Order: sequence, then C-alpha cells, then structure tokens
Amino acid sequence: MSIERILFFERTDTTPPIHVVQYTNAIPLIFTIKDWEIPSGAEARIFIKKPSGLEVYTTASISGETITVNPTTQMYAESGKQFGQLQIIKDEIVQASFLLPFDVEPNIITESAIESTNEYTIIDQLIEDAQQAVEAANEAAKNASYTPKIGSDNTWEIWNKESQSYQSTGVNATGPQGPQGEQGEPGPQGEPGPTGPAGPAGSVTSVNGIEPDDSGNVDIGDIGTSPVSFTESQWKTGTSGSYFIRFTYSNGNVPWPVAVYKTVPQMGYPYITDYFLVMCEVKRYDDENYGAQISLTSKEPFDGYLVF
Repeated sequence: MSIERILFFERTDTTPPIHVVQYTNAIPLIFTIKDWEIPSGAEARIFIKKPSGLEVYTTASISGETITVNPTTQMYAESGKQFGQLQIIKDEIVQASFLLPFDVEPNIITESAIESTNEYTIIDQLIEDAQQAVEAANEAAKNASYTPKIGSDNTWEIWNKESQSYQSTGVNATGPQGPQGEQGEPGPQGEPGPTGPAGPAGSVTSVNGIEPDDSGNVDIGDIGTSPVSFTESQWKTGTSGSYFIRFTYSNGNVPWPVAVYKTVPQMGYPYITDYFLVMCEVKRYDDENYGAQISLTSKEPFDGYLVF
C-alpha cells in the first residue's frame, strides 16, 4: 500500500491533496516525475511546514523517475492543512517541486501521546555521515603510517589492522634474475697521461766505498774484491713492501754462484737463503770482457756480505 502522486516540475498543475491520519507513518509516499530527468547519483529530500510553523526536513530515496518518502511520526504530528516540498540535489544542481498539499485528519486515539517538534533528520544524517568520514579518515591515516616492508624471510609484509601487526603476503621481495645484457661497445682510447715526477733517490749510498749510479747500481769492479760488505741503509724500497740492492761487476769473470751472509763469512757458517732472492744477469761489454749485475731482494733490509 502506498500513496502515489504524479508530479511536474515545469508546470504548476494542481496536485491533489494527500490525505493522512495524524501520528501515523505506515504508508509510504511515492512521487513520479514526468517532465524532468533525475540526474544519476542525486539525493532527494522532503521539507514539511506544519500548521504550527514547526518543520520537518528528512531524506527520501530515488529509483529511476520515482521518489519514495517514508514518513516519520513528526511529519503528521499536527492535524490540519500543511504543505510539503520535494528537493533534489546533485553537486551544484538543485531542483524543487511546487508545494504539495497535505490534509492531516485528527487521531483521537493518541491525541496527546506525541508532542509536535521540529525534526531535521537530514541534518542528523549529515552529522552522522561527517562523523563516520572523520573516523574513516583517522583510521586510514593510522593505517597509512604502516607502509609495506620486507620481512626476515625476504617476503613483503603488510599491516593488518585487525590483528594490529605485520603479516607476510608470501610475495618474494627479490625478483628473478634477468637475462645477460649484450656486450657494450669498447670505449675510445684515452689520452696518454702526463709523465709523473721523478721518484726520490734510493737509500743505497755506496758499497765498499763506491757510490751508486742514477739507477742505484754499484760497480765494484773485478770480482777479486770478494767478499763485498753492505749495510741496512743501502737497500732501496721495492714493490709490495720488499727491498732490493744491486751490484754491477765489470771487466772480470761472471761471479756465479753467489752466497749472502749476515755475518763475516767463516768456514762452516751457512749462508742465508730464506730472506732474499738472488738474480744474476750476465753482461757482455766487448769480445773479451764480461760482467754481471746481481740483484738481492729481501723482505727487510739488513747488514751482510756478498760472496762468490
């Protein structure tokens, strides 16, 4: 059961009065709009001005071209003639019907049971919606602070608002290895760098009183000068933390093999083999004269003797 009326928004055709009984709310009101298309997503409301001047402002529902009003007891709380008006709102669009006459017949059964008051359910609804929106925004802001993270098992974890804890999604945080890329083109040849500064002079000063040349070699002449003594200060710093000293022999026989001692050579004293590397390079000066360059490499400089 319902009370139905056809409405026109673009002409003032007389709408028959809506007859209802005071203090009732059981029969819905259905209004069919014939000359205006209700926008999708619009909201409908109804405003009632009671005989005493008190007001009712409440919501209605829309379905297609019909608007349904479920009356409240306050809509019919006063007997007599009153007027209502439908309102349709969509964003900035506002449409209203012409006045709707109501004829409220007295209800002698509950004549004094309900007091007539203003009723603004639409405002109450808006307040409730606003409160829900604020609560939802607060909840969203709280949950937004818990960004996804990578768990100890290398899977992505997201925040669960029900349990108030992070839970694994089972999605691996590391993707599969991609294919090998193509070999890039060789870069252009770089410009030669500037010549570096000359290094500092070596620490070798002399061997048996003979000064070294610019390369750090000491020419001690004929091998008959054996043994040859040298001191710790005559070693030069080499690569990788090692040290070296070179001896150049000229105009004599090739002095090989060579032994190195840390003490004055005596019969039965073993020569040192674990502190240095001996290298001998034969040199030819002319058809008759030969010589050699002997290099010693050690982990640390020391005083010693060269014997051949």
